Amino acid sequence: MRYGHLVMSLFCAWVLWGHYGEIIGTKVETKWHVDAGYPEKAYSQCTDDALRTVKGIAEGWKDSPNMKSITMHQLNGGKQSVIIGKSGSTEYWEYGCFPDTVDPREPKGK
Repeated sequence: MRYGHLVMSLFCAWVLWGHYGEIIGTKVETKWHVDAGYPEKAYSQCTDDALRTVKGIAEGWKDSPNMKSITMHQLNGGKQSVIIGKSGSTEYWEYGCFPDTVDPREPKGK
């Protein structure tokens, strides 16, 4: 559904999920966490916080001596991500808003 987030915002609370990953050579480590919760009809506040969080991460890394590149992306569904290229590894953070009934860590179907 193209405008599903608008319809869902009328009926549910929202949760800002964060997903962190680090790639070192061929090894990938990832972690999910809940960043914040929002009451019903707070989808826009959740997406604003996702963008603010990603911008803050990028800002915090900009002067790091082992940082080589910073790339920010807006993904489908209003998700935000930032990729930090460092000496020897790459880190990424992705933040997105999901209804409180959805857990993005669970496998999708069988």
